[in-house]
Amino acid sequence: MHPGMPQPVDPRSAAARAAAAPVLDAATALDLLQQHAGAMALCDAAGHVEWCNHTLLCATGHADAPWRGQPLATLLGLAPADAQRLQDALCVGQAQDLPDMRVAVGSTACAWWRMQLRMLPDGRRVTNWQPMDELHRQRAQTQRLAELLDMAQDFGRLGVWERDVRTLQGRWDRHIHRFWGLSESDVVPDFTTAMKSVVSEDRVALEQAFGNSMRHAGSYAQRFRVRSADGVLRQLHSHWVVKDGEDGVPERIIGIIVDDTEAWTLARTHDETVEQLGLALELGHIVVFRHDLHTERVRFSDRAFDLLGLPRACTELSAVELREWVHPDDRPALRRVVEQAVSSGRPVDLETRFRHADGSWRHLLTRCVLQRDAHGDAIAVLGVGLDLSARVESSKRQLELVRQFELTAQAAGIGYWSVQADTGLARWSEQTFVLHGLAADAPALPMAQWLERFVHGDDRQTVQRRFRDWVKSDAPTLELELRIVRSDGAMRHVLSYSRKEGPSGHYDIFGVLMDVTDRRAAEAALHQASERAALATRAAGMGTWEQDLHTGQAHWDEQMWRLRGLQARATPLDIDERMALVHPDDRDATLRTLNQAQSDGRVSNLEFRVRWPDGQWRWIA
Repeated sequence: MHPGMPQPVDPRSAAARAAAAPVLDAATALDLLQQHAGAMALCDAAGHVEWCNHTLLCATGHADAPWRGQPLATLLGLAPADAQRLQDALCVGQAQDLPDMRVAVGSTACAWWRMQLRMLPDGRRVTNWQPMDELHRQRAQTQRLAELLDMAQDFGRLGVWERDVRTLQGRWDRHIHRFWGLSESDVVPDFTTAMKSVVSEDRVALEQAFGNSMRHAGSYAQRFRVRSADGVLRQLHSHWVVKDGEDGVPERIIGIIVDDTEAWTLARTHDETVEQLGLALELGHIVVFRHDLHTERVRFSDRAFDLLGLPRACTELSAVELREWVHPDDRPALRRVVEQAVSSGRPVDLETRFRHADGSWRHLLTRCVLQRDAHGDAIAVLGVGLDLSARVESSKRQLELVRQFELTAQAAGIGYWSVQADTGLARWSEQTFVLHGLAADAPALPMAQWLERFVHGDDRQTVQRRFRDWVKSDAPTLELELRIVRSDGAMRHVLSYSRKEGPSGHYDIFGVLMDVTDRRAAEAALHQASERAALATRAAGMGTWEQDLHTGQAHWDEQMWRLRGLQARATPLDIDERMALVHPDDRDATLRTLNQAQSDGRVSNLEFRVRWPDGQWRWIA
């Protein structure tokens, strides 16, 4: 017979063996059951206890208490849910193993027990209870450790993975799934599919590193980026160990992956911040310096050397050398500022002039603050300096322009004024008071009072309406010509130019007033003279023309057209059209005379012939 096949049993030999076996009497069997290490109980179908051994009674604290006829669930101190589960099993009446239950082992403690239910031929139930507390304790410890590990993985952004070297099939924990943007319930992708999420620039290096690692047992690492299914780009750092099988050939790979995205983002943000800070310092013409109080050396940022025109090879100056670059009038103040920063520990500001290598002076606004070491001792003065040279020069130019404006406005008879939106306060220049015939120390009038007191009655309503409509509109400026009646009763024509600035409905208003009375009188006289001249030329049959030598634009009066027998048009004839009307024999002389008059700047006289539409030739001088 085959060695692996079961051997047949000889019934006769079995019966012989049974006959030869010793027979236990009932008392001996009962004593053995009482001393059995396992807790046992015999119940009827209703769950009432008919017998139980000492182990069960001692374990439940009922060794001296009456137990016969008691419900087994009560004797064991089961919770209602477990008691119902036990009762249901007893009623079913078939052998089975029940889930673990909490059994009362004393007045205050409970223990996990597992029950096996078996049936006797007479229908009674035998229950055998085994303690399972140690197993549950180990399970709880395992669960606690797993939770701690999971928390550590969450905190450390770390995932665990493994793969079979031969099949490349593997297992991922939930953190690796999250790195790839997958759900924990998703199937772990094979190696090829997982590599598709790796950024193309990193994929080749990772494939080579992973492929080479599978040839020899050992530890390996690689950094790479993954574009997960949810679109997030993650910076990952993988560490893995290749382990040999029993045959000494690599069989299994276990590894971890750390999500470095946050650290990488912080590093990149730091680099960008440093770069932006450097750019801000450069664009803002800001100098950073540190004055070491022990060595009395001052170290500057590169901008300082540009500011002073020093070679960049020079990285720092002594405090004595630095003071040589400071304007002599500012040196005492600079020394006091450093002393004040050290003594007070508070930031101190100072505006100082520094000499440039070319001899000019640069204006620098500095703020100093004390730096202390870990023991609280003063070690250095830190500071920043803002180059105000351009601003100072601009202020000087602005002040000069203001002075020039004041003189020009006064000479031209122009007064300016303003009204603040917040307070309604009006401000007038000195010339504005002169224009209205008021003393320079008189109060400036608000708009309503100015309209009522000085604007001519016939113009007042129009000025008020146009000004009100302008304030409500989006137009930035308003130009008005009106008449005012001075305090001495004289009427003057003025040109008003107003501008508004600020948010809509809350404008600050600025304006100028210019006395154009004399100009209007001159214009009226000039208009009358022009009309008389035009009447005289028309009566004499003379035409007048004008041409701009820069733009070529020309102007003809009506008589110029009549001298050629043409109807007047809006645009004069150009040079080609005019020369086409001139007699061929006169064209060269005409052009030569005109060009010579233009170049020499002298008066010229010319006579030439022009052809009329009816073919006649007429002489023009």
